[in-house]
Amino acid sequence: MMRDNGWDSLVEEVSNFCMKFNIYVLDMNHMYCPQGKSRRKAPKLTNFHYFRVDFFNTVIDLQLQEINSRFNEANTELLLCLVCLSPANSFSAFDKGKLIHLAQLYPFATTSVERAFSAMNIVKNQMRNKMGDQWLNDSLTVYLEKDVFNSIDNEPIIHGF
Repeated sequence: MMRDNGWDSLVEEVSNFCMKFNIYVLDMNHMYCPQGKSRRKAPKLTNFHYFRVDFFNTVIDLQLQEINSRFNEANTELLLCLVCLSPANSFSAFDKGKLIHLAQLYPFATTSVERAFSAMNIVKNQMRNKMGDQWLNDSLTVYLEKDVFNSIDNEPIIHGF
């Protein structure tokens, strides 16, 4: 969605900023010339292609990867539902369906969050205060999913190592 809708507003905002401060604005139809390369050996790209495809889309992809690594599917769904409550542009993102879905998820979400914070207080205490994020995440996963881990036989794991 950001790949499709965000480019035009970004270019407009940057252009307005540049005009306001009397900064030269590139013509997106001209050929892109990378710094430090000769024009003969440089790839034949327009400024539009370089900044939109090679730069803008790459940054969006990196941001999406970072978000996906930090939020599981349930959290992402909650965040997408919360967007409908944004007051930006006179609540233009309001969506009755998402609000109803959010209301249905809310009791589950608060229970899960409370359970996770309680577990975090047990797993990360004064004795283990310098625990890194990955180790904390792994420990919390094992603690929160202890029913699953208790059902796993330890012998094959021990023999594997």
